[in-house]
Amino acid sequence: MAENETLNVKEVMPLLGYSKYKYDLPVKLQKYIFLSSSAHTGSFKHALDISVPHPDTEKTVVYAPISGIVDYVVMNNIECGPTDDFKDKLNYVNIRVGEGERPEFVEMGHLDPYINEKGEKLVLKVGDLVEVGQPIAVVGLNGWIENNNQGKPDPHVHIMVGQWNHKDRKSFKSLKIRWR
Repeated sequence: MAENETLNVKEVMPLLGYSKYKYDLPVKLQKYIFLSSSAHTGSFKHALDISVPHPDTEKTVVYAPISGIVDYVVMNNIECGPTDDFKDKLNYVNIRVGEGERPEFVEMGHLDPYINEKGEKLVLKVGDLVEVGQPIAVVGLNGWIENNNQGKPDPHVHIMVGQWNHKDRKSFKSLKIRWR
């Protein structure tokens, strides 16, 4: 880099371990409680879990925290459990943010399909454009969910922002989320 050359915020933030973009919280709650998880290691070290009411008593809508393109979506799992044996049973949406060989993405997990006010089940598809604040799912009980102190699954929405390490998108690093 030349002596007088400067970098903009979006270029510097990933170098410091932070997201390029600012994100909204994916759920609207009276009080936010962030849970710790033994699953958040390695590439997932900056992932966050936000505690929500139990899905059997209250449906918590998950909103797109930023505008982008759906890159991955899985919405067919119904099992959850307290061990990593259940990690492949996760329903999730992965939204690409920005362009280039190593774009940023946001992943939200432990989801079920969103049912609109007309009773229609809406499931995102790869390639769909989502706008910030758009309902994209509801929180569900699927995947690896650790038990609470009563021995029951601890309902939460998982959110992680990451950046692909290579253009083949086989590995990534998680980033600390910058909130709006």
